[in-house]
Amino acid sequence: MKYKRIYIQLFSIMCMAAVWELTAIHINLPAVFPRLEELCRQTLKLFSTSHFYIETGTTVLRGFFGLTLASASGFLLGTLAAFSPFCNSFCRPIVVLLRSIPVISFILLAMLWFSPNYLPVFIAWITLFPIIYQNTATAIHNTDRRWVEMAATFGYKPFGRFMQVYLPAAKNALFDGWTTASGFGWRAVIMGEALAQPLHGIGSSMKTAQAFIQVPQLMAWTLVAIAISYLFDVLLHQARKIRFTYKLPSAQPFSLPIPQSDLPFKKLSVIKLEKRFGQHSILHNYSVQFDNTAITCIKGTSGQGKTTLLRLLAGLDLQYNGEIRIPNGYTLSYAFQEDRLLPWLNVRENIVFALKPHCKNRQYMADITTYLLAETGLSEHADKYPSQLSGGQRQRVNLARALCVQADILLLDEPLTGLDDNTKQQVLNLILEWTGSRRPIVIWATHENIRTARNVNMETLK
Repeated sequence: MKYKRIYIQLFSIMCMAAVWELTAIHINLPAVFPRLEELCRQTLKLFSTSHFYIETGTTVLRGFFGLTLASASGFLLGTLAAFSPFCNSFCRPIVVLLRSIPVISFILLAMLWFSPNYLPVFIAWITLFPIIYQNTATAIHNTDRRWVEMAATFGYKPFGRFMQVYLPAAKNALFDGWTTASGFGWRAVIMGEALAQPLHGIGSSMKTAQAFIQVPQLMAWTLVAIAISYLFDVLLHQARKIRFTYKLPSAQPFSLPIPQSDLPFKKLSVIKLEKRFGQHSILHNYSVQFDNTAITCIKGTSGQGKTTLLRLLAGLDLQYNGEIRIPNGYTLSYAFQEDRLLPWLNVRENIVFALKPHCKNRQYMADITTYLLAETGLSEHADKYPSQLSGGQRQRVNLARALCVQADILLLDEPLTGLDDNTKQQVLNLILEWTGSRRPIVIWATHENIRTARNVNMETLK
């Protein structure tokens, strides 16, 4: 498929060259519309002079500086606008103004304000900034909030969520914006050079060739400008493919600690809890104490508030009446009802994602991740991405991610959904074995009857 695209692109270039050659033959005015042979000769002649490298290098530096300045300011303000309604409202009129005023108006004004050497940089910035700003604000704002909630649950601070969720989620859209902006940027720089006439630059050389009616040289410089824009586009395309992986050492044998009878007692309390959705109230005057002496299964029909209760306990919803008392220092882990796997991470990396805020020992991370992959039957899928997995496999990754943290509070929202009977029993045994060795507070929302030798408290929501 890759080579097929290359052949199609080459065919497109050949078609354009053929149209040019036929048009030149038809017009038959070499001084105005040179044939391909003369055009190629003049282009190759440029490469043999030091003048070419000075002019080209100067334009590239101006373009790079203008694109960098626009990218930095557009990305910074676009990011602030995505998170801050004030910044969004403040910047909107400015961006609309910059996008609405014709570029030629800015150029004419800038010719009064800037020296010829800096005018092209200003024109590049004024052209690119609105594109990069709007693209950044939209891409970051559209990040799936469920991923952000998941990261917050596993202990990621705001900066960590930005770096680990927002940026990767917005990556493709950001590169699309930079690619579009770079195409406009090179044209803006060369246009600025052609009008301002600095001492060096492709635009200055094109203007000089036009003044002396040197059409072959003018077209040769045009081809050079196209080549620079194309090469920059290729560089951005390759940069988009760069993927930073979290390297782990080879895994060592791992086993769960032997359950101990003197593990500390843990509890959390819910007092007169009530959650309202408009006029509808659930969990009305709900009080309960959860502890680690038994697994607590929350049962109830759909809409009774099982998932809502878990979200309130996890701190994902702070709009409620009543009290939730969780001792300071307790860590929390959550196997969500929908898996919330990050699509740019493979299976192993999705599990490791939950460990990063809690653990810096890479050997331990490798060991526990490999163990959980084996116990959930996912070892052969460790390098696959979520889009390559079935629903049941994704659910097992979701559970493994929640278990690996070994938190004080473990919230399980229908962790057996989508699994066949054999896999359900395998996963159930893993949950019981895993929680039995550490004894976290386990709160399990389910519609199934959990049969196990371990003590299970049934809490029914009405």
